[in-house]
Parts: sequence; C-alpha cells; structure tokens
Amino acid sequence: LGAIKVNGQRLVAGDAVKLRGVRELSLARGEAAEVLLFDLRPNETPRY
Repeated sequence: LGAIKVNGQRLVAGDAVKLRGVRELSLARGEAAEVLLFDLRPNETPRY
C-alpha cells in the first residue's frame, strides 16, 4: 500500500484530498504511491 505527502499532509492508499485556492502543489515522500490529479474549473465537480 502506498503513501505520499500532499502539501505536508500524509495520505495513504484510498485517501483523497480536495484543494481550493492553492497556488502551489507539493508532492513529497512518496512510497509506492500512484496519484490521480484532476484540475477542474471552480464550478466543475466530478459526478459519481
């Protein structure tokens, strides 16, 4: 199972994070991690 730090917050397998108003994105200390990144317009949200 993987892990990674996103803007200083540790995430593990199955976690998700939503960032708004952030000018920089930091991905660090990845350990066997796979990352999906979606850059959506402010009014756009994924539908599940």
